[in-house]
Amino acid sequence: MVKKFPIALVILSSLCAVCFAQTKPALPASLQVSGPVKVNSEVMGQAASTVFPGDRIETGEHAAARVALPGLTLLMDANSCVTYEESKIDVWRCSTLEITSARPIVVAFQSGGSKLNASALSVFRVDNRGRDLRVTTREGTVQIQHGTKALAAVSGPSTKSFAGLGCSAAAVRHTEEAGAAGGAGAAIAASVLSESSHRPTISAVKPE
Repeated sequence: MVKKFPIALVILSSLCAVCFAQTKPALPASLQVSGPVKVNSEVMGQAASTVFPGDRIETGEHAAARVALPGLTLLMDANSCVTYEESKIDVWRCSTLEITSARPIVVAFQSGGSKLNASALSVFRVDNRGRDLRVTTREGTVQIQHGTKALAAVSGPSTKSFAGLGCSAAAVRHTEEAGAAGGAGAAIAASVLSESSHRPTISAVKPE
């Protein structure tokens, strides 16, 4: 005798199977530190811990950190700040990083709009302190992009600097933009004040 299952149960089982197949567990990483390091703004009280995608890792003065997960190792110099995903690293301020990746990886500099696309099996170092972005590729190829514009590729072993793409240059640009906006606002305010100075006062206006 062949047992018949309700159609609704069969559909529900299929949907659950698809959901489980598409759900990807968060990929934890081991974190080893030397010196003062914060995770999500909290100072680590131990030399080793576990972090997860989206955790914000900040190294302090005279500190260093090593983030390792399958296929990716990230070394952070002092005064660096990142968050990581399986195939992406977001850099949140002036930082110096060394990255070893078995798969393609993206490094996005949030302060300046630059982005690096590294090939699989790549080893490279990035430093965006100062006015320039410096990329040293030991193995593989790193493509440098600013906004939507592709700038160059750095294949190992070689080093290349990109003028004006460092974090201090980005800060200067933001300051200049803010200054321009403030200048425009000041000009508008001055115009309004000039107009108002030529208007008669309320007491000088006689009713008709």
